[in-house]
Amino acid sequence: MEKGKSYGIEFENDIRRYLECMVVHGADFDEARGTAWAGAILGKTDLNGTEKMDEIANYELFAIGE
Repeated sequence: MEKGKSYGIEFENDIRRYLECMVVHGADFDEARGTAWAGAILGKTDLNGTEKMDEIANYELFAIGE
């Protein structure tokens, strides 16, 4: 949870989604080469935590799901 907070993820629902990403993609999904897209999203400074998790969810749904 502390790692998620470092990305501005503060709300309970967003923390839950962040933890779900850790379960699905691995604990280091924010730094791993295979999920570099997630790290790029989490590193954006112009988005808040909810917007980051929404963007990750959209990527998983549309880019990975295809």
